[in-house]
Amino acid sequence: MMDSYYYETDALATGLGVGFMLLFYAIFFIVYIAIWIAMEYPLYRMAKRQGFTNAWLAYIPFGNFYITLKLSPREFNLFNWFKYENRTKAFWLFLIATGIYIVLIFPMCFIFLIPVLGWLIFFLYITAYLAICYGIMWRMNYDLLITYGMPEHAMWASIVNLFFPILMYVFYYIIMNKEPDMNA
Repeated sequence: MMDSYYYETDALATGLGVGFMLLFYAIFFIVYIAIWIAMEYPLYRMAKRQGFTNAWLAYIPFGNFYITLKLSPREFNLFNWFKYENRTKAFWLFLIATGIYIVLIFPMCFIFLIPVLGWLIFFLYITAYLAICYGIMWRMNYDLLITYGMPEHAMWASIVNLFFPILMYVFYYIIMNKEPDMNA
C-alpha cells in the first residue's frame, strides 16, 4: 500500500517537473523568436525600401548577412586583397570560408592532439577563418554606415561591432528610416 502512494507522488512530481520545464522552454523559444524578429526588422525594412524582392532573407541566418552586404552599392574592398564590384562575391567568400571551416574542424581536432606543431596549425586555422569572417563583417558594416549617412561613426562602430555585435543593431534602428546615398 505504501509503495503505490510513493509511486503516485513521484509520478506526479516528475510530471509537474517535466511540465514546468516544457513551459519554460516554450516561453524561452517564443521570447527568442521575438528578439530575433526585432533584431532583423531594420535590415528587412532597409531592403524593402531599396526594392529587394527577397527582403525576407533578413530573417534567415546567413540570409541576413547577404542582405547586409547587398544594402551598400559601394565596391567591396577588403584591404586591397579582395576587391569586388559585385558584393555577392564577398558573400560567397564568406560561405566558402565557413564551409571549409565546418568540414575541416573535425580533422583539426585530431591535429590539435599533436603537441606544439598541431597546436600551431590549429591556432593558424582558427585565426585564418576569423580574420576572413571578421574582415568581411567589418567592411560590410563600415560600408552600410557610410551608405546611410553616418561616416563619422562608420570606423569605430564597425570595429567595436566585431567584439560587441549588439552595437550594430542599435545603428540599424537609427538608420533604417534614412534614405541611402547610392553614390557614397
